Parts: sequence; structure tokens; C-alpha cells
Amino acid sequence: MRIHIIYIFLLLSINYVFAEDIKITTNINKNEYFIADKILVEYHIDKSDDYKIILPQLPTFLGTCELVNVKYDSLLSSLFLEVISFETGRITLPPITFVFEEKGTDRIFTRTSEPLFFQVNEIEIDTSASLKEISDEFLQETKFNLTGLIIIIVVILTLVLLFLSIYKFYISYKIKE
Repeated sequence: MRIHIIYIFLLLSINYVFAEDIKITTNINKNEYFIADKILVEYHIDKSDDYKIILPQLPTFLGTCELVNVKYDSLLSSLFLEVISFETGRITLPPITFVFEEKGTDRIFTRTSEPLFFQVNEIEIDTSASLKEISDEFLQETKFNLTGLIIIIVVILTLVLLFLSIYKFYISYKIKE
């Protein structure tokens, strides 16, 4: 029984040693945001060429943040996420688990990123500013240009001619009876 435990321990430690060749760094462009701001998160994967990345299937929500856009740059080995938070306060993006396959073998390794923390604030409202009259924007005069005027005249004439032709057809039908 002890030999089996030792073999399992050795197998796990060998996988861990090989997986140390892979490092995942997480970056965020700033630490404080306003509600509904787009937050750009970068997961940079530092690995040797012996490993192939199997990208994770990400849900539409990471914690309390909505996932908007996902882009992977294979030259930089970076995964870029664009998320939006509609909640305020201290927000945590949960860690993401990446799967790696060693080329030429069937060995599979997993590495997990660190969780990210940032602050989302409410939108600032300037209460010291004077009130702005917005009714002027809705009561602007409607101006017609020449093209619009011609189109309106043509539509009216077409309707009049249509009405006259229907009336003429009705009169001729009445006479035949």
C-alpha cells in the first residue's frame, strides 16, 4: 500500500515539475472603474514551445462581470478578455484554469491564474452645476428642403389620381348596372 502511495506522489510531483515551465500572468489596465465601463483583462501565458494551449470554454459571466469579447493572440500567447460590471463595490474576477498538452506525448497539465480584484464606483454626478434646459432640443422647427417638398407633392398627386381613377371606375360600374 505504501508503494502505491509513493508512486502516486511521484507521478503528481513529476507533473507539477513539468507544469512549472508554464506561468500565467494576469494584468488589468487600471484598478478603479465606473459602472458599465469596459474592463480589459490580459492573461499572458509564458511557456516553452513544447506545450500546446487548450483554451478554456468561458461562461458569459465571470463572477459578477459580463463577458463581452474574447480574443487570443497566438504570437504573444495572450488571452484578452473584455468584461463589464453592472454592480458597484469591490469586484473579484475568479481564476481561470488553462489546459496544456505536451507536444509529442499525451501528458496534460493545468495551470490556474490568480483572481483579479478591482473597484467599480457609481457614476459621479455634478450636483453643483446649474440645470440645463432640454425642451429647446425637442421644440426645434422642422425644415423641409426642396427634395422633401417635391416628394410630398408627388405623393399627394399620386393619391389624388388614385382616388379619381377609383371614383371613375365606380361611376362606370354604376352606369352598367
